[in-house]
Amino acid sequence: MPSVQTNGIKLHYESQGHGPPLLLISGVGFGGWVWHQQIKAFSERFRVISFDNRGVGRSDKPDEPYTMELFAADALGLLEALQIERTHLLGVSLGGMIALQLALDHPRRVDHLLLCSTTFGGPQTVLPQPEVLRFMAQPGGRAEERFQKGFQLSFGPGFVEAHSDELAFLRRQMSENRQPDYAYRRQIMAPLGFNLEARLREIRQPTLVLAGEADQVIPSENARRLVQKLPDAQLKILPGVGHLCFIEEPEAFNRAVLDFLGGRR
Repeated sequence: MPSVQTNGIKLHYESQGHGPPLLLISGVGFGGWVWHQQIKAFSERFRVISFDNRGVGRSDKPDEPYTMELFAADALGLLEALQIERTHLLGVSLGGMIALQLALDHPRRVDHLLLCSTTFGGPQTVLPQPEVLRFMAQPGGRAEERFQKGFQLSFGPGFVEAHSDELAFLRRQMSENRQPDYAYRRQIMAPLGFNLEARLREIRQPTLVLAGEADQVIPSENARRLVQKLPDAQLKILPGVGHLCFIEEPEAFNRAVLDFLGGRR
């Protein structure tokens, strides 16, 4: 399995395709495998790099505070190890926050910026319902119960019941690379001090902000607020789908990304 040593840890990554680089950054609890419906489509025109953030999958999971600056430094270290000077950047949820941080900390390394199901943080963030917050902060019960509840919150109405194959794939990946409870807590705590609202005007990259209309985890109003504050941003709301909109509506999501990047045949 390919990996690099960077920032004091081992990061697992995968690279597929040829062309301009496109780095995919995952959210809490998910490894790079969560992008499996995007990698095939994108790798026809791009070199697609997916990886496991610290604390999840096959990457190291140190039991120490995680911050967005630290996650961004990990991603930068991966780019440097792979000798990638400049990349398109796509992040979802926590990964979108990491992408924002990386674009601000190292603007010359980022070409186009794509932010999915995410927020700029701070007091202007639109929070989920209290019961969603409670579950995210302290998911209880047996593993299977946590999987089921988490999936219900992550997808739009009816998806879990109608897509058992996709859910089985996700459950298998999460079980085979089980995230320790401490590492989940380290990841979920990282956004608590995150607030880039005042710096958004510094982002000059063309940006596409995507969200699911029925997102219960990071409500889609956050996407609208992002677009209002970014200097050069477009908004794509996918109707009827939830937080993991790129899994629910992969064709529409992939089409929007490829159209934005000019890579659609």
